[in-house]
Amino acid sequence: MKKLNIIFILILALFSCKKENNLPPEYEYLIGDWILDSYTIDNNPGAPYSTVYDLPASAIGKKLSIKINKYSIQYFIEETLTQNISNISGIEVDTRTYSGTEYIFYYVKYRDELYAKKAAPISYIPAENIIRISYRLYDSDNGIYVGGRYSFNFKRN
Repeated sequence: MKKLNIIFILILALFSCKKENNLPPEYEYLIGDWILDSYTIDNNPGAPYSTVYDLPASAIGKKLSIKINKYSIQYFIEETLTQNISNISGIEVDTRTYSGTEYIFYYVKYRDELYAKKAAPISYIPAENIIRISYRLYDSDNGIYVGGRYSFNFKRN
């Protein structure tokens, strides 16, 4: 019986200890509620004949939003949670300047529901106070990107 009590206390201590969150100071810029402001479609990035479309958020026809706090990043469509990143294992930060505009790039490392390693890239543009999330399809069989690049710009709510 004494061994069971010790095991119970160890299990209780293990689950009651809160994981320390060692986030870089730059992560504070992202914390808050964000709503989609606009998005860009670049049909053929990097090519001289590429066509770029800048569209307002209303063109999607649905409300997209992101909630970021110290412990999670949550993506919503019409108030419905579509992705919850809560098992953050680390964040890499890189600051660069392009054409006089500063960008802060975040590479958020986490584990999904199956405990597989994943990453969520997010860009923050301080001068505009927006975050940008870009997507592009990758053909792993041929080792190339295919199709266009989609960039979604979110402003503080």
